[in-house]
Amino acid sequence: MVRRFYKIASFLFFLLPILVCSQQINHLGVYDGIRSGAVRAFEKDTLGYMWIGTSQGLNRYSGYQFKNYDKFLTSGVVDIISKNGNLFILGSKGELLQYNYQQDSFASILNLKDLKFLSFELINDHTIIIGLQQGLIIYDLKSKNLSKVLHPKSMFNRSIKVHENKIYIASTKGINIYNYYQSINELVKYKTRLENHEILDLNFDNQNRIWAGTYEKGLFVIDNDDVKKIKTYDQKIKTHTIRSIEFDKNNKVLISLEGSGLIIMDKGFKVLNKLEYDPNSLNSLSQNSIYEIFVDDDNFYWLGLREVGVDLIYPRDNPFKNISYVPYKLNSIYNNNIRSIYYEKGGNVWFGTENGISKISPDGKWDNFNTNPDLANKAVLTINQYGDYFILGVFNTFTGRYEDMKSYLL
Repeated sequence: MVRRFYKIASFLFFLLPILVCSQQINHLGVYDGIRSGAVRAFEKDTLGYMWIGTSQGLNRYSGYQFKNYDKFLTSGVVDIISKNGNLFILGSKGELLQYNYQQDSFASILNLKDLKFLSFELINDHTIIIGLQQGLIIYDLKSKNLSKVLHPKSMFNRSIKVHENKIYIASTKGINIYNYYQSINELVKYKTRLENHEILDLNFDNQNRIWAGTYEKGLFVIDNDDVKKIKTYDQKIKTHTIRSIEFDKNNKVLISLEGSGLIIMDKGFKVLNKLEYDPNSLNSLSQNSIYEIFVDDDNFYWLGLREVGVDLIYPRDNPFKNISYVPYKLNSIYNNNIRSIYYEKGGNVWFGTENGISKISPDGKWDNFNTNPDLANKAVLTINQYGDYFILGVFNTFTGRYEDMKSYLL
């Protein structure tokens, strides 16, 4: 039998091909440092940091650790833009901020407490349009000119896209399409699509079709004058709320169905995969309510969840499997601090942690051994097998002393 011993800290990226059979899912939550609250916005800046906006504040993720910026805001974050080296943050209570990279701080651009901000977009390099709970406003970063509230009858303007010189806005009464005239700082309404449908999100595919997610009325695709309602995964459910729509680098469509997880679809509307929460699965979503989807340059999917942080989905060709403790999930390793690893003949892999020992079987099932008084709160530094027994080198994390080698029948 080949015996191998490793010492490693923090959580583990582990080469385990036997478990790599689908998209790999890693969860980032409050135990990793992200602030709690519904995740509403993602954006990756020019330095490679991922900025994550939640209903309770702002986080920056380096790929290793989180940094919190709540002190610059008095409200939750609803949208983030990074463009041309500038990073802008939109707070729900009328706050527009710009990041200062040299000082690692934020400067306030707008502070309009009487307005409820929902979304924003750059019309050009210096002009920002902001979607309000009632109406829209336009702000010029150069002249510092702020428009009056435009189109105040347009309610809950949750998503804005600038496409081919027109502005598309998701509202409670459909997708409102506008022409923008910079000389008079005015929006002129062109038409409305999906009138009397409450639109939660919209996006354009590489065929210039509009994909629209609605409140309780499902998914629609608009191709010029043709409007098609798209069948989703479970036809027994007559109404679906679609909160977010995004496209990956292979032009697959990612659709979040409220309470049903993530649907992956091709451009011909065929459902390719469905990812959802499974309490017994090692590789499932953390919950089925996804508020925001972001796809980065490496084709990783970032899913903003309603309550418990972020699910990060890696491409199928990633040979590494992330193993880490997932709070409240029974089928999970029990501790993130890995001190030793032992490969057992037959495919079981044993992990010595700072709180006992954990085993993962080839089918992805976890067993944790940390209730035995000899193992509870003990760091397992070495693992070896002798017949039916394991010989463990144990360090008492409370007393700071090494204990005698002991054998266990596990």
